[in-house]
Amino acid sequence: MSRSRPLSRLIAFGLRRTVGPSCSTLRLPRVDERSPGSKLSVLELKNVRSAQAFLIQVGTAALEGHIIDPQELPGRTPAAPLPLHVRCFFKELSERTFETAEKLVANLRSLISRVAAVTRWKRAAHLVLCGFFPIMFPALMALVGSLVNQAYPDLSALSRCLKRLETLQTEAQSNPRANAMREQQALEIYIADRFGDSISDPSFWASEFVSIDINATRRTIAEDVLASYPDPSDEVVAEAAIELRPFLEKVQRGLESAPPQFYAFFGAFVFIVLAGVLGSFAAFVFRGGLLLQLFGIAVVSRDGVRVSRLRAFWRSFVAWLPGFLGAGACCVGMVSYNIEKVPESVPLTTLLVGLVLIALMVAGAIWSVANPSRGLQDRIAGTYLVPR
Repeated sequence: MSRSRPLSRLIAFGLRRTVGPSCSTLRLPRVDERSPGSKLSVLELKNVRSAQAFLIQVGTAALEGHIIDPQELPGRTPAAPLPLHVRCFFKELSERTFETAEKLVANLRSLISRVAAVTRWKRAAHLVLCGFFPIMFPALMALVGSLVNQAYPDLSALSRCLKRLETLQTEAQSNPRANAMREQQALEIYIADRFGDSISDPSFWASEFVSIDINATRRTIAEDVLASYPDPSDEVVAEAAIELRPFLEKVQRGLESAPPQFYAFFGAFVFIVLAGVLGSFAAFVFRGGLLLQLFGIAVVSRDGVRVSRLRAFWRSFVAWLPGFLGAGACCVGMVSYNIEKVPESVPLTTLLVGLVLIALMVAGAIWSVANPSRGLQDRIAGTYLVPR
């Protein structure tokens, strides 16, 4: 009895340090507290084999909360979400692979020094990397867009006008109409008067940003328009503006609703969808995710067994689902805002729903940091995160 009690305390301490929260309810029953049918006995530990049997029996009882029949122990590991290295240790115990007491003690001591649970900082770092591309690339797009708008304030308006003029010229060749012809002439006059200085400036066309937004065909159209109307009079320009009022109002509305921040948000939503698709695919391939593997984290079931690829995919899909829906709703709201026939309440409501869903995904990420071993998606999918 004197040898078993100190050993029991040592094992209890080692198990608590090794398996972490899973062993928080560990209480080794005393001999006089055992029920008549209990199979747990005090071992004399006369050899290493009996010591391994004692460890696996005590560990399994502590982790599962009930006494296990010794006849069921060979080849059995505790049904609990344990770190993979701890599970490997229990497997070796059940198979009686340790030949000497020194190897057994050394292995147990090495487990005590290893991490027993996923830490908050590691989970936070993992989530930051997951959200790096959806945040940084759109922010870069917003910065570049702001710089381009400052350097070329007329670029967006000129691009929209040239696009419309190209369409009118194409329609005039196949089906000439009087109204279209008047609009085409008025638009040519407006472009020559409003954007004449930019069109005649060689440094304007030398910019890569301008060449990306205005292709070579539309540049030729702009130069031909300026050659046809080098100096239109104020009266002619005023008449052209009256003819183009509906189109110019639409252009102005589009410019006001699509500042650089618009492209940043749109890019963020696109990258959320892209990151979610790639993340779910990686979860299926790597049974949890590539970044989780790099951080030394495994996804296991309630019994401690590594989850299947389908369950890993489902867990990742649940985590990204609010982002998918929110990104789609925000993109629909932004696009519908420029459609005149759509009531204003529709895009605003859609954007609000999308932002709420995005906020829900962010809240889920915060919850995962606060509960690193089991976030909301883990509770839905029935999974746990454990160290490898």
